[in-house]
Amino acid sequence: MKYTKILLGCLLFFPVGLSAEPALAGNASPDPAAAQTFVYARAEWQMPADIYEAFLKLPALKEQQKTLQTRGADLTEQEKTDKARYEQLLKGSIMVEVGHTNCKPCRLLVYELSKSNANEKSLLAQWQSKGGRFYQLDSLKDLNSKSEEKLVTLWNARSVPVLLFFKDGEQVARLNGMNAQNPEQTLAPVRQYIASVK
Repeated sequence: MKYTKILLGCLLFFPVGLSAEPALAGNASPDPAAAQTFVYARAEWQMPADIYEAFLKLPALKEQQKTLQTRGADLTEQEKTDKARYEQLLKGSIMVEVGHTNCKPCRLLVYELSKSNANEKSLLAQWQSKGGRFYQLDSLKDLNSKSEEKLVTLWNARSVPVLLFFKDGEQVARLNGMNAQNPEQTLAPVRQYIASVK
């Protein structure tokens, strides 16, 4: 599948042909008090160590295999085993929010993703109902870790919040930033993307 870039106040990467819906007139403004008291970082959302490792290591193994195969060679048996394990860990649809607890736009983004009403399930619930997984990555902890390799660097996600969508380990969509004045407009392409996932 081919992908293209669409600029909508923040940078988005979406499949070709997917356009953003305009913000609906008369949307209620966000409730800043509710967003700031919202439990942002939850244990069930924290990215497990094996998923982190898979996201970090799989791209390099794929690139290495591609280079080797042009020379008539291939990965070692151990590398093939690792690659297959990483691919299995990242199989399916995954959404990752990169941010930290002191970031108000990050908190607002996850609050809006989690918010439901009488007529509609939350975007996060819609995503999960389609088999999608959701993880959070604390950007400050990642940057301050002793590891030389960091996902924040790999994903170019130092400026938060960043919302990333992956299909079988490949990044297929990205949202940078959060418009606190009009979150509905910011998330309209995300809503449309989730609706398009089969």
